[in-house]
Amino acid sequence: MPIKSWGGAKYILFLTDDYSRKSWVYLLQEKNQVMSRFIDFKNLLEKHTGANIKCLRTDGGGEYCNDRFKCFLKSQGIIHQITVPYCPQQNGVSERLNRTLLEKARCMLQESGLIQEYWGKAIMTVLYLKNGSPTVALAGLMPEQVWIGSDIDLSHLRVFGCIAYALIPEQKRSKLDPKSKKYIFVGYSDSTKVYRLRDLQNARRFFYATYVTFLELFEGHG
Repeated sequence: MPIKSWGGAKYILFLTDDYSRKSWVYLLQEKNQVMSRFIDFKNLLEKHTGANIKCLRTDGGGEYCNDRFKCFLKSQGIIHQITVPYCPQQNGVSERLNRTLLEKARCMLQESGLIQEYWGKAIMTVLYLKNGSPTVALAGLMPEQVWIGSDIDLSHLRVFGCIAYALIPEQKRSKLDPKSKKYIFVGYSDSTKVYRLRDLQNARRFFYATYVTFLELFEGHG
């Protein structure tokens, strides 16, 4: 990515489980973080499913094709399949995912009026929606649905970039203080069903809230 995200990320690592087609995204400040993020992903997937990763398919980038990464994969019994240069169709799932997510994130930023530094939040939101969308590859099922083995509830989805009023807990306000604070909605939590909000007074401060009222018609924000 040409522009750093608010968190300082410049690169994106996508990982997709071939069986469920569920995908994960990691925002990286440097390419040398790829191996550590892959280890995080491996631990998550294997503990969640009880199965082991048997094969990793990547392009021939130096972040994957280095002695340290090769040794790790070999020690774990993971076959490393490397695609042929200039032959992206050999890794079509990842290539299509990369293109689709970037195009949708670009549209979401333009529609919301948020500046480009929010590309990381947009990417993560698009991936969240992708995992909860039916796909032909799964005969109309959703990746998240296949991953967890049960139906999922999508009633909490909201318009990216809209105004959001988060409830201020009683313990943090007096009787005459406002009951809510105005934010901008910029995505969902990775682990629980809460909303990720941006502070209007401090663009670099993000806040998580469960009790939120949304104003989903807007003209865009800076």
